[in-house]
Amino acid sequence: MSRYETLILTSPEITEDEVGQLERHFYNHLVDDKGQVTAFDKWGKFRLAYPIKKNDYGVYILIRYEAAEDYANTFMKELDTFFKIKCNDFVMRHTTIKLKKNAPTTYIKPESLDSARSSSVESFLKDNKMEGLLSSVGSNIDINNNGKSNGPEHEEEKPIVQG
Repeated sequence: MSRYETLILTSPEITEDEVGQLERHFYNHLVDDKGQVTAFDKWGKFRLAYPIKKNDYGVYILIRYEAAEDYANTFMKELDTFFKIKCNDFVMRHTTIKLKKNAPTTYIKPESLDSARSSSVESFLKDNKMEGLLSSVGSNIDINNNGKSNGPEHEEEKPIVQG
């Protein structure tokens, strides 16, 4: 048995039913022909380097599986047809590679936009080295004083009269 890896790029609006359809396809066809799915991992939403089918974002799904050598070519052709015909609405790109025999079974999952979101504005500003941005803007303004400054540099404003 040889090990393979298929990486699928789907539209960002993919539903759980469509993800389930992909997963069922792999499980059904590989089990029928003495193969097995070793990993089915939805990575999440990522910003694309360039728009694909008018989408700036996409959802990646990685499937790792084992298949018999004699069945692999047939399965790859069938898989390509499945993506082009049945999954044309949500699969934007896909690629399959044969893994080396000594390739590790684990991989490093990239951090998606969904998991990378900051919990608050303050942590976002701190992470992007903009810590003083909000604190310096409104520090001398008293909300109860109708927006008038309480700071020493603006003690009393005098109207300018030109004549």
